[in-house]
Amino acid sequence: MAQDLELLLHDNTFAGYTDKQLAIVEAAVDVFAAKGYANSSTHEIAKRAGVAEGNIFSKFGNKRGLLDAIINPVLRSIFPDMVHNLQTDEFQRHYTNLREFISVLVGRRYEFMKSNARVMKIFIAEVVYNTDLRQKVVARFPEGYWQLLFGEFDDLRQRGMLVDWDNSTVMFYLIASAAGIIGGAMLFNQEIAPHTQTQMIDAITRALSPA
Repeated sequence: MAQDLELLLHDNTFAGYTDKQLAIVEAAVDVFAAKGYANSSTHEIAKRAGVAEGNIFSKFGNKRGLLDAIINPVLRSIFPDMVHNLQTDEFQRHYTNLREFISVLVGRRYEFMKSNARVMKIFIAEVVYNTDLRQKVVARFPEGYWQLLFGEFDDLRQRGMLVDWDNSTVMFYLIASAAGIIGGAMLFNQEIAPHTQTQMIDAITRALSPA
């Protein structure tokens, strides 16, 4: 499998897959990322994988089952990894200013998404259009993540570096701003240039700084 399929490679679900089944998954990632789920067909995926279409149905049941095989590893791995990173590195430092904190938080999320670009493009598209998946995403966010994140907000606010908004509002603004730019770039196959990332971090920093 290609390097940008890191999330799938590390998921135990695929440990017992045959080479043919792995080829189907990788072909599905190619097709879903390029054309979107709704505009893709199992016939095209099978052709790209070099297998009979029946191999897809026998393993995954249908096109939706194949999509779930790609989406579910993201749900299983992304949130534990996020909390682990926060506990072991991101929140184990004393940030000197708000911009440094936002740069680390947003920059790491962007690098993660870029290193798993095709899978994350499929995931983001599904989150946008699939209400059930959005609810699953919210439900799977660990309580520990919010506690660590809000604790950092409180520390920055006490040191006079963060706007006097409640933590939920700060979090919503961070997610909406960063996800809108990063997610939009991925959906439309646009690279975020270093200067654009800098501008995004600067804009978020200005918005969340005390008046």
